[in-house]
Amino acid sequence: MPIIHLIIKHKNSILFDEGTPVDEHVTIDDFFTAFAIDRLEPELWDVDFEVHFGNTKIGNKEKVEKRCKVYEASKIYGIFVEIKIIDPNNNPNKEHIIIVISVVKKQIRKSVVKHSLVQIVEKSKEMYEV
Repeated sequence: MPIIHLIIKHKNSILFDEGTPVDEHVTIDDFFTAFAIDRLEPELWDVDFEVHFGNTKIGNKEKVEKRCKVYEASKIYGIFVEIKIIDPNNNPNKEHIIIVISVVKKQIRKSVVKHSLVQIVEKSKEMYEV
């Protein structure tokens, strides 16, 4: 059974950093699910994550899709596998989206108010012209 060097990171901590065997036919997603249930705390069993493969423990790594097979990806990109767990409570993209939505809502309100005022002015002009 092939061995990869697995590094699992969550927030600013390294949860796992050692060699581990991997089945040749398992996908990254299935591998992490089984590994998490076996070795990690229950709150980390069903989390979103990113995975990167490389030839060295530290250095540039390639982001790989979760549906790829672990063994195949390790043959192409290297045996060092870094899994970064994405914290759903601290997702900067989510915060950014909320800010953008807030700004858009404000602009829509301003537009609606402006449009309403224009309609009121036009109606009042019509009333006074007749």
